[in-house]
Formats: sequence, structure tokens, C-alpha cells
Amino acid sequence: MPRLAIAESVHLNRIDPSGQLFALMKKYEDAINNIAAQANANPAAPQASAPPQISSVNASVLAPGILHLQVQDNNPVTRGIWYHYEISTTPDFQIGTVIHAGATPSRDLLVNVGAGAVYARAYSQYLTSPPSSPVPAPAAVDPGGGTRTGSVSGAGSGTEPSLQPQPGAGFGNTPSRLPRF
Repeated sequence: MPRLAIAESVHLNRIDPSGQLFALMKKYEDAINNIAAQANANPAAPQASAPPQISSVNASVLAPGILHLQVQDNNPVTRGIWYHYEISTTPDFQIGTVIHAGATPSRDLLVNVGAGAVYARAYSQYLTSPPSSPVPAPAAVDPGGGTRTGSVSGAGSGTEPSLQPQPGAGFGNTPSRLPRF
């Protein structure tokens, strides 16, 4: 994780030869870097780097109409990693729903989708970063059961604009969303 560093230490020592000003600034620097490390934030940029791409995602049928999604993530990550799943009736995920799995150590999710083939993919994200690249499940899965239980077309997620939803966005690719009029 990038750290904040006092760039003008020589200048500070010229202003205050006793070193007290530099020592005070160093305490602030350490405090900011500690908070940034705890929050997975980049103190020197608008947002942190995306986590590494997850290793794989598996989609299987748990029961009729119930899809079991499971992420395998063998990467080094920092506390506070979040996982997002997307399901879609199309392999390009242009029409799909983002399902936020939360900060769960099990990385499992059960989704009631009913009958009909669905594609699944997953990715990870920190609250302060853009999402990692999505990883698709190996193939579409048809959980069987009755008719489709709900829509798999979403309106986007996070800070991405609802007018033009962007698949694979999780909490969003940018820190904030401006209002649309």
C-alpha cells in the first residue's frame, strides 16, 4: 500500500533547526499512514489500487432453483476485502444483476434464480478501490426448478450511473457519483 511521506524534511529542518517541527510532522505522517493501512486507503491518491483478480468462481446447483456460487481467492489480500457476484442470462453480462456478498470469510453465496440457464462471475474490491477484473464461472448453469423467480437485469451498482449501468462495477469505479438531472 502506498504511504504518505514528508517530502520537505530538509526545508523543515531549516525553518526549525531544533527538529521539533519535523518530529511533529513525522507523527502526523505516521498517524495518516496507520489510518490508511487500517482502511485499505491510499493517502497519496484519490483511491487505493484494485485487489488482485480472484483465482476462480464456481457455480453449481444446490437445490432446484438455487444457485451456489463460490469464490476461490488464493491471493494475498488485506483485511476488508469484499466480494461481488454477478448473474446474467447472457454471457457478456450486459444484462445482469450485481449481488454483494459482503465481507464474508466463506466466500459462498446462495441465490434463488429458478429455472433457466444463468451465467455467473465474481470479483473483489476494497471500499476505497476500484473492483478487480471479473472472473467468469466455467459455464452457464441451469438450476432447474420452477419458472424464473426474479429479474436478472440490474440498474448498475455503487457509484456507476443508473442511466448507463456498467457491468463489473461493484461499489463503483469512481469514489463518487454526481446527481443526474
